[in-house]
Amino acid sequence: MVGPGESFTSIDLRAVFLRPVWRDTLRATSYPTHAGRTITHYHCDITRADGKPVATVTGVVTTLRGDRSEGR
Repeated sequence: MVGPGESFTSIDLRAVFLRPVWRDTLRATSYPTHAGRTITHYHCDITRADGKPVATVTGVVTTLRGDRSEGR
């Protein structure tokens, strides 16, 4: 989570699309897989209403604090 006076910027973002979706309700479930002092890795699974996976997304972000976070 980003706290007061903090921001973040992405280092890496990757999406793997597994099947198409036209008209359906999607559910995204995400969680950090590693949380360091400044670098955090995330994983997100996206599924259709029937529970079948449609995409997997991973991301790496760096947390910005103080002067580095101003205006972001």
